[in-house]
Amino acid sequence: MIDRENPRQALPLLKQMGEYINQHNRSAIIFPEGTRSKDGRPKNFAPNGLKILCKYAPDALVVPVTINNSWKLFKYGAFPLHMGLNVSITVHNPVSVRDSDFDNLFEQTQKTITEHIKF
Repeated sequence: MIDRENPRQALPLLKQMGEYINQHNRSAIIFPEGTRSKDGRPKNFAPNGLKILCKYAPDALVVPVTINNSWKLFKYGAFPLHMGLNVSITVHNPVSVRDSDFDNLFEQTQKTITEHIKF
């Protein structure tokens, strides 16, 4: 787990995670947008986490996932939860880390996710 109050410790942990998922053929989930936005509009993606994972897990696939309306669940904080929402998850086609340079992979992933967000 990454301590958001201490961003320096995140980079070595992401390196460890990348090495682990590459060695053991595992999966990892990261949210390059960071904290969910208050209105559903995506924030800028931060490249460092994905860049480190790609460096240390070169055999990995990046699977972009778009989640719509999850921000509405916690619109009023932890309670009361907003009930009766339609939260949708779209899993997009995977992209091989080996088949793309990082900048292209990052741009393609961000574009794929944000193009499918509905307001």
